[in-house]
Amino acid sequence: MKKYLFALFILLIFMSCINEKPDTLDDKIPSAPKPYTMILIQELYKDIQVKVDDKINKGKLEISKISLVGVFNQKGDSIQIFNYLNNNILKDGSEQKILFTWGKGSNSQQKLLIFVEDNLTDSINISFIDKNIVKINDDTYQLNELYYNYLKKNIVDDHSIKDLSILLKDQLGDYSDDFMLLNKNWFPNKENLDFKILSAKVKTHDMNRPDDSFDNWDVSFEYAQNHRLSHIKRARLNKNKEEITLEKSLKHDDPNYVLYELTTNTDKSDCTDLIYHYKKTQQDSIKRKALQIGLNQETTSLIYQIKRKEYKVANFISDPSEIKKIILHK
Repeated sequence: MKKYLFALFILLIFMSCINEKPDTLDDKIPSAPKPYTMILIQELYKDIQVKVDDKINKGKLEISKISLVGVFNQKGDSIQIFNYLNNNILKDGSEQKILFTWGKGSNSQQKLLIFVEDNLTDSINISFIDKNIVKINDDTYQLNELYYNYLKKNIVDDHSIKDLSILLKDQLGDYSDDFMLLNKNWFPNKENLDFKILSAKVKTHDMNRPDDSFDNWDVSFEYAQNHRLSHIKRARLNKNKEEITLEKSLKHDDPNYVLYELTTNTDKSDCTDLIYHYKKTQQDSIKRKALQIGLNQETTSLIYQIKRKEYKVANFISDPSEIKKIILHK
């Protein structure tokens, strides 16, 4: 019952923060078409309880507002994100610029390039293999035929960055924090419940060993009768005992929202997220309980979107000063 009351509370917050209609720099003066979209997203991270050694510590409560600005072309094959973190979006030099674009590819292979402040910092290699297998760097995903064919067309032919980010949204492998910014609520995405990941094999860095050491994991997927994802488990056998580091379970599904419980475990922390996914807006709100094992500190926090606003712009913005002008323009 408490979970449903929390869901109602978050829903009321979203109702009070209805997305604003797209703006242009001047709606009154006729102008040339503006083929690019700029989107401002702001999220609130709010601690509601901190315990240290099982004692409540009110002095450790924190609250922060994270601001992101994304710039998108019509095709969706290049995306620029300005990450302001908890800084003032109108303050010069407070942002980090991240560009996602495609490198040279072929009929079965593509490479997504990630530039931070104009320096190439990461890349993701995508290979489409027979038998409905997609290889992402050293990870392999077995898909059903419908999803495989859809992804191959949209990534190879159309260079859709969004579809790649949706495939990897559960962060089962080692994908950078910069890449995971693509899974914010930039564009509402209508779910196709007929698209299924059947299984996966992924590698993650072992933090307790040298940089070139990896752990190998098998990932299983289960689906409910209505085809909605109901369970993900990332596990391996360790000394004949199953070791689970990520598990996601469907807890509730109705016409308004879906509730998942996500648990992740490392040597240093245990984290449990209750993820409320609202079907109409495609927004997520999260209630998180995170335990820092070394400090014996448990923090319960809320994470939810408080603003999303679209602007039509004439160019693919790379200068953050242009963003400030657009946001300040009345």
